[in-house]
Amino acid sequence: MKVKGLDPIAQTEKVLPRVYDSQTNKRLVRRLRLGRSYGGCTTIDVIGCNMLCSYCYVDTSFLTGQGSLLTRERQQGKVKKYTPSELVEEYLSTVKIKK
Repeated sequence: MKVKGLDPIAQTEKVLPRVYDSQTNKRLVRRLRLGRSYGGCTTIDVIGCNMLCSYCYVDTSFLTGQGSLLTRERQQGKVKKYTPSELVEEYLSTVKIKK
């Protein structure tokens, strides 16, 4: 389900506590993937992203930090919490594996 009509910036106060833990500095991340398009850019699917890119495929649960799709993906282990340094380490290990 493509998102339409939701202003994630207006939802920030509600969304932020669901997707970010200020005590541990960890943020929910769905996926990190090396890009084959956009000039080879790596993309990181952050839960609660406040941008509405025209090409984005996410549904409402990934913007608001709650919903059935997000719950299912969390149960499947696809969504994890990362600190910024852990995310960098995950990125570097992904790059090494893919090359």
